[in-house]
Amino acid sequence: MNSTPRCYVAGPLFDEGERWFIEKVEALVAEEGFTTFLPHRDNPPKDEHNVRLIFENDKNGIDTADVVVANLNGLGTDDGTAWELGYAYAKGKYCIGLYTDWRMRFAHEVVNLMMGCSLDRVVRSLDELRDALREWHNRSRSGNDGPSRRSHPPGSSHRCHRYRNSRWGSSPGTAGGRARRNRTRRAAPPRW
Repeated sequence: MNSTPRCYVAGPLFDEGERWFIEKVEALVAEEGFTTFLPHRDNPPKDEHNVRLIFENDKNGIDTADVVVANLNGLGTDDGTAWELGYAYAKGKYCIGLYTDWRMRFAHEVVNLMMGCSLDRVVRSLDELRDALREWHNRSRSGNDGPSRRSHPPGSSHRCHRYRNSRWGSSPGTAGGRARRNRTRRAAPPRW
């Protein structure tokens, strides 16, 4: 691994609010000691002549990253972000999904199962993202990157995040999760 770890920061960037938030995420990641790749900053402005160049730059950004942080907010994850996350998973990258949106997509999942099972962590706030990045740093410094995602048998729920690692409690399979699921199918808004 490089002396300075690299992080690809994925997420929608099509309006000022999305760019503001992803730049805030990128600043936090950089504060935690990562060299970052941010697609709208690290590519030329898109036109009809450079689409392939931007694709290759983004792909290379993922290839050279140690960690991918993906903004999964919204009722549906941005299609480019979903592709980046799938590619990162296929390349064996450590993937952190950031979902701060209090609206639930599904009664039993925080994000779509294909994304949830591609993530090493789901975090629900920027503070939790900071903690997840620090945990990754600690594991990488100690030489313990944890179990390989390829070591789990097909059908294993090891990497499939639902309510785990969220501020709203335990996974649905636990007593707390079943009780919450039986009380309501909708998530309460967070208390900021």
